[in-house]
Amino acid sequence: MSNKLRSSDSRQQDYVFQYFMHYATNCFATPRSYLIWAVKLGLRAGDSRYKNAVEAWLILRQDDDAWSMAFKPALASFTLAQVPGETAEPEISDEDIPF
Repeated sequence: MSNKLRSSDSRQQDYVFQYFMHYATNCFATPRSYLIWAVKLGLRAGDSRYKNAVEAWLILRQDDDAWSMAFKPALASFTLAQVPGETAEPEISDEDIPF
């Protein structure tokens, strides 16, 4: 699993998100070091898939829970990565105005 998360191939990462990430907290009482490392890298990179996974994990967790302690600081500093070619707001030209 960690190899797929570290892969530069987004399809490999997507496989983990689709078939494992939802169940990670059920599989491990505490997050494994390789999972912490991979998820924190994804959060630092601004990948929303990692943010969504962590938010789902932490919904029902207490602040002193191992999962919360491992990911809350990284989640708090998450900044969504800007996709090249996309702007935060679409530009409006004169042709878009109906009158």
